[in-house]
Amino acid sequence: MSILVPLHIYPWTGVWNPLYTAAQAHPEVNFTVILNPCSGPCLNSKPEAPYVTEIPKLKTYSNIRTLWYVATNYTSKSIDQVAQEIYMYATGRTINNNAKMTVEGIFFDGILGLYDWRNYSYLTTAHNMVKGAKGLGQKLVVNKMHFDTLAQFQSVSSHPKSQPPVMAHSLPNVANTFLTCMVKQLEAMADYFFVMNVNIKDPYWHGFTPLFGDLVEVVG
Repeated sequence: MSILVPLHIYPWTGVWNPLYTAAQAHPEVNFTVILNPCSGPCLNSKPEAPYVTEIPKLKTYSNIRTLWYVATNYTSKSIDQVAQEIYMYATGRTINNNAKMTVEGIFFDGILGLYDWRNYSYLTTAHNMVKGAKGLGQKLVVNKMHFDTLAQFQSVSSHPKSQPPVMAHSLPNVANTFLTCMVKQLEAMADYFFVMNVNIKDPYWHGFTPLFGDLVEVVG
């Protein structure tokens, strides 16, 4: 089980510190971090200098794993373009000449929740591309399921743990007893999850709130 952290936050000095602090204070808690420095692979696979400085710091924590971000646009993006993005990420270590820029796998965003054989074929192909890519550490593949409201989360809380990760936003301010109950449900249904109490669309995954610290405490 791991807290899935969408680290879509520009790494100005100190901005990622809440994650470092949490990882150091709670070595028993696993974090899987999604990195998306250029809304997909960067030109020539070279992120801006602040990312080149900060990403290696993540590797110093044994309880942090890292993933690159690939949007599938609900499988409307061509599989050839997905393959190109995976390749660009996989070769980033060589291009940047820095082994600490290696990440553990790929996070695929924009995954349809309902089964369709065409989507299954698309995602199976993408999954196999990651598993066969040289330059991705553990070749980990994570897909996304997100919920916009608590009601949506509750409606699927009985799904088996094989469901994709759960990312819930727009939570109200809640007591830790409620958060503890929610985390227990999340742990039962998914290997990866994240909750956020931001309810404004663009900043959903672009910052840390006090709820992040509470979440880590409850999981720990």
